[in-house]
Amino acid sequence: MTYTPVKAIFKPSQQRGRDIAVYVLPEDPDLCMEFSFKRFNSQGNIASYVCTACRALKDRAPRMYGIVPTVRVQNGYFLSDPANTENPHFCEPRNYPRSMMRREIIAKFNEIRENVCRSGTPEEIEEDLLQAINKPEYAHFGEEERQEMVKQLVMGHIGGRDTLRSMIRTNRRAKRRRTQFEYPDIGPPPPPAGSSSEIVRRVKHEVLESQVEPRHFAIRPPSPPPVRILRAKSSSYSKEVGKASKSVMAPAPSSIWGTAEGFAQLLIDDPSKSTGLAAIETLFTALEDSRATTVNELNKELTEVVDGMAKTDHSSTSIRSATDLFRRFITLAPPELLDQRDFSKVLAFYRQRGKIFIERVAKSRSMIAKHARPFFTNNMNILTHSYSKVILEALIGVHKAGTIVHVWVTESQPDASGVKMFEALQDEGIKATLILDSAVGYLMERIDMVIVGAEGVMETGGIINKIGTLNVAICAKTMNKVVFVMAESIKFVKEYPLNQADIQKSLSTVRPFWSTMTSPLSILWLTTLLLSISTCYSRILASSHQLQLEKN
Repeated sequence: MTYTPVKAIFKPSQQRGRDIAVYVLPEDPDLCMEFSFKRFNSQGNIASYVCTACRALKDRAPRMYGIVPTVRVQNGYFLSDPANTENPHFCEPRNYPRSMMRREIIAKFNEIRENVCRSGTPEEIEEDLLQAINKPEYAHFGEEERQEMVKQLVMGHIGGRDTLRSMIRTNRRAKRRRTQFEYPDIGPPPPPAGSSSEIVRRVKHEVLESQVEPRHFAIRPPSPPPVRILRAKSSSYSKEVGKASKSVMAPAPSSIWGTAEGFAQLLIDDPSKSTGLAAIETLFTALEDSRATTVNELNKELTEVVDGMAKTDHSSTSIRSATDLFRRFITLAPPELLDQRDFSKVLAFYRQRGKIFIERVAKSRSMIAKHARPFFTNNMNILTHSYSKVILEALIGVHKAGTIVHVWVTESQPDASGVKMFEALQDEGIKATLILDSAVGYLMERIDMVIVGAEGVMETGGIINKIGTLNVAICAKTMNKVVFVMAESIKFVKEYPLNQADIQKSLSTVRPFWSTMTSPLSILWLTTLLLSISTCYSRILASSHQLQLEKN
């Protein structure tokens, strides 16, 4: 039986840019079904919609319901029958018994799991689950269909037969423990009176009688970290060193926030934070905790922290550039201050400068988004590559300003970071389409503007960014499309690579999927300092940034 496409009726939804497709039932014009927008396909001409009522039920009870039914819409017509989808509508009354069967199975499984005296094989547990739905109201479902539902729930939601076996072993151990404590005559002979084992057994028995479970025993707090003790080697040595020969307690670090572990934890706690800003905050914490007495000691401590952060699974380019500029900024102190013997005043000056630097860097993204807004117009097709927090904030600002744009995002393999960018844009209600990396050349003639981020900006005028950026830029130059690079000024790196093989090994071993996009490609730079069209003007940007640091 063939299906004739039916025209859909669209109405706006609460989410901007995501309309609702309405299907009117032919047999009853007073009844209709609503479908919410989900995504576009890779070509952008077919949209997927999901049943609104089914998705609401699925969100309230994920384990109770199956797959949400989906329909495809092209040019305002339903390509498949919305009433008879591949996955049945569990929002309809005729499908309620199936949902109730799933609820009965899960409730029975939870009952078996909580019964510590329950034992048996996985096959016996599955048989008990089948008996739970052996009721007259489910008689119209065949036995094979009910067995298939139990099998799907056991293998999919409950965790499979390995989970059942683990649950059985846990129940058997709990049963033996309870039998031993509640019925000591049945268990092993009690230990001699007065022994430590007898005391422990008596305490546990008293706990069971007071209906307090053994797992509620107080746990001993962890012991403090060991402290290194430095002692004199001999009495003659102690006479020479005098007071220094006494026991010295080396203070243990109070936290991890000034180390590489703290740097990684910052990015985990706040995924929207940029790598450069997290590196600067980590270095500032190390500066606050520093007990250095000279500039050389302080530089050594900060260098160790930077080296530790560079070894993590994050962009070493952003870490190096941001920390270099931070250290250069805080050390711009007047000569009379450095000549003082009291180094604590120098540290206080460095910390004050560090706070100023962090406040300015934290505003970089919002400044770039503000200055980039005039370059976007309505109905513009934009191509971006990989995931960039700066570009995401700029596009969100454009969307909130009321400008309608269509963003084409490459998958950016092998880590599929473009998928993350695509999902973030869709969550904000921005119209976006995910495309293959190899489809850039095919799509470029439809693009009005290319925008990319940067992990590092070189003195050659090129950038270090995700692999594939160079391919996008070459296609854009061939078809006379403008390329925007949005990057914070903390990403300027004092490197001058002439080709791809000239990148430092430290920048390529940790993250092997970075490449450079070098001049002679014309790039429109958009940073927190100035805006200029250049082929090799990164030096001008870096020098102007240096002048601004010295002026402040």
